[in-house]
Amino acid sequence: MAEQHKNSQSLYLTPSIWHAFWFASRKVKWSSTEKFAGAYGGVSNISDQQMIALISAASDKLIEKLIANIYPIRVAKVVNTTTAVVNRGEDSIKKGEVFSIFQMGEELKDPQSGESLGAMEIDVGLGKIIDVKPKFSFFKLDSGTLEPNGEYILRKAEAPAAKPAAKPAAGPSQAPAQNVRKNTYLE
Repeated sequence: MAEQHKNSQSLYLTPSIWHAFWFASRKVKWSSTEKFAGAYGGVSNISDQQMIALISAASDKLIEKLIANIYPIRVAKVVNTTTAVVNRGEDSIKKGEVFSIFQMGEELKDPQSGESLGAMEIDVGLGKIIDVKPKFSFFKLDSGTLEPNGEYILRKAEAPAAKPAAKPAAGPSQAPAQNVRKNTYLE
């Protein structure tokens, strides 16, 4: 659970660490943290409903991460070089969602413990969900190709970083920008 740290001016919430254990071996299968709040200046208390909402949102994110890492979306059937059927349906996937697709490669083992580290994931490309059924969905690859007998997984694609606005080139008529400092006084 989270700890609340209070003082007269602010409320701080400390996130919890969550672990998923593989009970047969008692080894940690997956571990993560999720920050569900920050410092709230000028707030000395938070209502139970607000706390429940924050913890619920953090729990939902953690469960989504756990499922994505332990049970990733898998290709059930390669239809052709750009279309595949995946093993998630209407309760866990939406039409138009963008995913990266990876071909599963060689399994890696820890040289000291012999424990499986997972398999190599070879980036194939990006695509999106084009049709959703109750128990499965269709995935269309935008770039790259699928092999008929390949083993593939999907992972949510990261949102592309925003490109910085282009700065106008300084021409002969433009003077270089000067660093002007203004005094600011707090009242």
